[in-house]
Amino acid sequence: MKAIFAIGLLLGAAAVFARPASAADEVSWTDTLIVSGEHSDLSAGDDGQSGAVGWLRSSAAGSTVIIGAAAHSLADSRWRLLQAGGSHPVARGITLYGEVNVGDGREAGVRFKYFVADLGASRALTERLRLRFEHRSIDIGGTRGHLPKLGFSVALRPELVADVAIAESYSGNLDTRVFSGRLDYRVRRTGFFAGIARGRSKSAVFDFPEGDPTVERELEQVFVGLAVPLPSAELQLVFDRLRLEDVDRRTWTLSVKLPLRRTR
Repeated sequence: MKAIFAIGLLLGAAAVFARPASAADEVSWTDTLIVSGEHSDLSAGDDGQSGAVGWLRSSAAGSTVIIGAAAHSLADSRWRLLQAGGSHPVARGITLYGEVNVGDGREAGVRFKYFVADLGASRALTERLRLRFEHRSIDIGGTRGHLPKLGFSVALRPELVADVAIAESYSGNLDTRVFSGRLDYRVRRTGFFAGIARGRSKSAVFDFPEGDPTVERELEQVFVGLAVPLPSAELQLVFDRLRLEDVDRRTWTLSVKLPLRRTR
């Protein structure tokens, strides 16, 4: 079932990118290339790097489709992923979205499969308040299960948006319960954001290779970021600190969005 879901989403995304543009099309599409790299340090003395590339197609009607690939390393773990996802407004104020990441890797010489799929829906309750529900299916090595999330976002001011959410796992062996919050602030075209998360989880849920993956541990996360427009691109820099009890991971991520073309 997981393979069918992943293949279907990948083929669907590829079909959107491959469709020929014609003068009869009523919706215009914008293509964007996204390139990112990150460096992580662990308090145990290990480090890691990651690189990713994605192709985003967005329409004036509010739909998006993305396909991409990534390679990650952290301590003695290595894994590679293919990504496909998108979003589509289905009714007034209601948007459906989804994403799948599928691949494989090795940890200390032992091979593992990687599968994470997200499905969600959001609805505008008022002009300032939006509700969303997400469901994540996780199967990474010996860690698997389902992680639903319920969240609200509210526009405190036109340029300031606050978001709060709670996620709690069921079935499988994720043993995860996390509360999170985030603030987004935009000044003209420059964006600032920051967030926190607290709860309990297992390491594989957050791509964290250190420690026993079967043990549930206290989790704390803090992140801050900046998105800066350039003449022909957008640059984004994020610092993330994730703590699972006695182990810290500090990650710097730099990404660039490059507009490619607009079609009809």
